[in-house]
Amino acid sequence: TPTLWLLQSIYSKHDDLRSLPVERVRKLREVEGHDEEHARDASCAAIATLWTHHLTSAMQEEAKALLHSLPLLPSAEREEPHLEDTTQYTCVTGHAGVIGGSDSVGNDNFPDDTLEWPAEVQWNGTGHGPYPFWAGPVTADIDDGAAITSWWSAKQDAERLDHASCAMSVVGHEDDVPCTHLFVNQYAFYFSQDEEFCCISGSPNLAQALTAPQTTWMQDFTYQGTVDNFETEYYSGVAHNYTLDCSGTAGCGPGDFYIWYMVDENYRPIEQGEGCQVMPRTSSCASGGSYLYHNYDPDTFVATEIDPSVFAIPSVCAANGTFTTTNYCFFP
Repeated sequence: TPTLWLLQSIYSKHDDLRSLPVERVRKLREVEGHDEEHARDASCAAIATLWTHHLTSAMQEEAKALLHSLPLLPSAEREEPHLEDTTQYTCVTGHAGVIGGSDSVGNDNFPDDTLEWPAEVQWNGTGHGPYPFWAGPVTADIDDGAAITSWWSAKQDAERLDHASCAMSVVGHEDDVPCTHLFVNQYAFYFSQDEEFCCISGSPNLAQALTAPQTTWMQDFTYQGTVDNFETEYYSGVAHNYTLDCSGTAGCGPGDFYIWYMVDENYRPIEQGEGCQVMPRTSSCASGGSYLYHNYDPDTFVATEIDPSVFAIPSVCAANGTFTTTNYCFFP
C-alpha cells in the first residue's frame, strides 16, 4: 500500500503524507473477508499498471529517488483467481488464447451477434494515437493515422501487427521506424521491421502468459447502444458500441479508463480503442490511460487460412528456443 500510494501521489501531484494512514485503513477494510495473498497480488498489479502505463519518464525518476524496488507480479497460477485479480490484470485477461493454439476455436458463423471472431483473420486498418502505448508516454496527434496490417490466429495462438509509424525510441531503438508486434503462444516480441532491433514485451518479468487475444475477448464488454453517423476511414453509418469501464486503481487506472469495440449493423468490427473517454476524440487525457484507437477496414476482416511462416520469430528476437535480445518492453 505505501508504494502504491506513493506512485499515485506522484501521478496526481498530491503529496499530503497525512493521507497514507487513511489509505492503509481503507485498503484493509476493502480486503476484509478476502484472501490476503490475492489482495496483495492485486495491489502489486496496480503498481505495475501505474508505473508502466501512466507515469512519465520524469515521474518514474522521481519515484526511483524514493523507492529501492518495485514488487513483482505473482509467478504461480491459481486454480481460483480472485475477482480483484481479474480486474487488475486487464492486459492478460484480454490476451488469453489457448497456448499452442486449437482447432476447436472460432466462430464459423462470423459475423453474428455473438461478436466472436473466426479462427483466423487477416485485416487492414488505420491506427490513431501513441504506439507503443504501453511502454511510456508518447506524443501523438489523434487526427494523424498510420496504416496497420494484421494477421491473427486462434488456431495457432499467434498475432502479428505491422505498424507503418512507431515511436521505437521509447523502447530503446535509436530511430522511430515502422514496427511489428508479434505474439506467439505465451511470448510477445516488439521489433523494427528491418529486424535491427527487438525487445521482449508481454507481462512484467514474463510472470504470466500474454498470448494473442482469444476469439471472445470482447464478450465481457457492456452494450452501450448505437452511435448514429459514425465515420471512419472505411465506414460511415450506424455503429454498435460495446464498452468496458476499467476505471480506477481496481481496474486499469488510476483515473478514467475505457476500452471500446464498435461494430457495424452486420456485426463486423469497425473500431477498437482505449483511453480516458470514448468520445470526443482527444490527444491528451488529464487522467487515466493514453487515448488511442484503430479503425478496421471491415471489407478485409474475413475468415482465412494463415501460413505459419507469417508468425516466424526473427532471429534478432529469439533463435533455437532462446532469446537473442536483452531488451525488454513489458506491458503493465
